[in-house]
Amino acid sequence: MGSSRRCPVCGHRMVPEVGCTSKGAAWTAWACRHCMHRETTRECPQCHEEHVPVASAKGPVCPSCGHRYNG
Repeated sequence: MGSSRRCPVCGHRMVPEVGCTSKGAAWTAWACRHCMHRETTRECPQCHEEHVPVASAKGPVCPSCGHRYNG
């Protein structure tokens, strides 16, 4: 789990706000204090990488291993 992330919009450092879903899955909301861009990363239960889920026709999927999230 990375402790620092760069904003894809302006390049400034983003600040993490950690939490979990109602089903107990970990997520991290990253907020840029400079341009206020936000993105949410989740830890994949299959490959355990933390990333921004990718939208697909069947819902959000893991960009690393293709695991499909439900919710």
